[in-house]
Parts: sequence; structure tokens; C-alpha cells
Amino acid sequence: MHAAVDAGSAEALAGRMLRLVQGYRASCVIATAVKLGLLDQLDAGPMSVDELAKRLRAHGSSLRRFLNALEALGVVESQASGVRLAQAGRLLVDPESGLRERAILSAEEYIPAWVKLGESVMTGEPAFPAAFGMNVWEHRKAHPELDESFNRAMADLQARARSSVLDMYDFSSCGLVVDVGGGSGALIADILQRYPDATGLVFDQPHVVVRAQAVLAAAGVLDRCRVAGGSFLDSVPTGGDVYILQYVLHDWSDADCATILRHCHKAMEPSSALVVVENIVPEGAPPSESLAMLDLHMMVVLGGRERTSSEYRSLLHSAGLEIRRCVPGRPYPEVIVASRDDAKRASEDPAGRG
Repeated sequence: MHAAVDAGSAEALAGRMLRLVQGYRASCVIATAVKLGLLDQLDAGPMSVDELAKRLRAHGSSLRRFLNALEALGVVESQASGVRLAQAGRLLVDPESGLRERAILSAEEYIPAWVKLGESVMTGEPAFPAAFGMNVWEHRKAHPELDESFNRAMADLQARARSSVLDMYDFSSCGLVVDVGGGSGALIADILQRYPDATGLVFDQPHVVVRAQAVLAAAGVLDRCRVAGGSFLDSVPTGGDVYILQYVLHDWSDADCATILRHCHKAMEPSSALVVVENIVPEGAPPSESLAMLDLHMMVVLGGRERTSSEYRSLLHSAGLEIRRCVPGRPYPEVIVASRDDAKRASEDPAGRG
């Protein structure tokens, strides 16, 4: 039996649900403002609508209506001298915020994939291939400008994660640190700057890792770091004292995660450590809205998922790895430190067979 709701509360609830249902409108308005270069034009200062229309080669009347929507969203402001960026709009032209790139990715990849959400719910498979005829990695390889947008969009998130890793793990006794799926090498660069006796290796897809040399050189650590191209679904470089998986496992299915972790186990020495950096879904309680939506995003776009601590423990255990400690982030990601469970395997197979 449903509880009674007074008229005012019912109207407010209906209004909230309507805003959620029509949320795509705001996303498309913001993405269009970015893609048209409108915000870049206003970044230099206020401008009349006629002048803006001329520079954009836009239809004047339609542009005015479009600007009305942007003003309603708080992206631009009208004043006597014309239209200018509001404070929120300035975030969309700030290269450090990553919001511009997220808007581009939303328009070009995410919204078309999310429209197919039902396919993921019904099949358990990512919806992205149904929308684009290829997986997201293949799509970005075919469209390098979107790959660049993705990397820039993730820069702020990765910077916070790097801070967590550096605060929560001591690399002072490490010889070689291997960043598996290390992208542009920013994490290794930060580690090597803080620990001058350590060396590094950045491992990722060849077309991704090619950017790492410039990042490492700018940080002044290129002489202590190697760059290697390859796929962690095939193998992982050997010889590391510490292996890092930062925001890697949530991109992949359980089966693929098991493969990645087995390759890490094979590459590791008994004394090596594996550092996993991920968001953690709380046990026995619903996740926050942002984490629940991120989990769906992983499902739709990548076929991955956000996981609980026990789910990560199970994945690691299946690959012969055991969690030694977990350091929760506040509010940033959790750092899980694992190592090979050689003692357990030796007790199961005293002769060393298996």
C-alpha cells in the first residue's frame, strides 16, 4: 500500500522526475556549445550576439534562442556589452577541469551508447558495440581526437588517484616500479620525482604509451624510466618490485580481470607487490548515486564494473594473489596491496608441481 503524498510534495516529485527524464537536453546544449566553439569565442571577453553569429557563421535568430538556453543553465550571462561566460561556463574552457572533453565524449560516444542501455541490461554485454559496430578502444584508435579527449578528461581524476598512491604507499625500497596500463606515464613520473633511487617502466598499448616519453622528459625522469608497448591481456613485463594497476580493472569483465591478474602474477617475483587503485562499492549498502551511475557507465561503454572489496579479493585470489592490506581513500579511491600467495600454493603442492 502506497503512503499518501500531499499535493505539494507530489508536484515537486513530478517536477524532479521530469527534470531527470529531460536531462539529455542540458547535456546536448552544453556539448553543442563546446563543439561549435561558442565558448572559446566568449573566453576572450563579452561579445554581441550579432558578432558571435558572424564569427560562428550561425543563424542569428537560432543562435539567440540557443544562448537563452545556455543562460538558463548558468553557462553564459547577458549584459549591456553583450554575452559573456558565466563562472560555470569558464570551467568548460579551463583545460585543467576536463569538463570540455567530457562534454565532447558525451556527445560523440556516451549518449549514443547509453541509448542502448537496455541491451546491456538484457544481455550482460557492453552496449557500445551495438551503437558503433566496434568496442570503445577500437573506436578511439580509429578516432585519435576522441582518444586525446578521453585522456585529457581523465587527467583530473588520475591526478587525485596519483596523490592517493603516493600518500598511501612507500616506494622508497623499490628498485623497478611497473605501471601496467600506465597511459601517458604521469603516475610513474610523480613516483620517480619523489623517489630518486627508483626506476620505472610504463606499459600500455603502443598507440597510447607513445605519449609517455614527452611526459617523462618534462618531469626530468626519462633517464630512469623505460616505455614498453603491448597488451596486458597477452602478458606483463617481468622484473618489477612493484606492479601498479590504477583504474584498470574496473574497465574489464571478471574474466578479463582474471587474465590480467594472472599475467601480473606470472611476471611478479615472490617478493613483488601489486598495488591496485580503484573505487570500492560498499558491502551490504546501496552505492552513492555517482558510484551507481559510474558502474552502469562501465557496463554500457566497456563491459566492466565497479566492485566491492570482497569481489576484488576473490578476483585476486583466483589469480594466486592475496590482499595484504587495504588503505581506504578519503574521499578518493582505495589502494589495495597484494602479493603472490606462494606459501598457500606450496602447501597445496609440496613437491612444487602444478
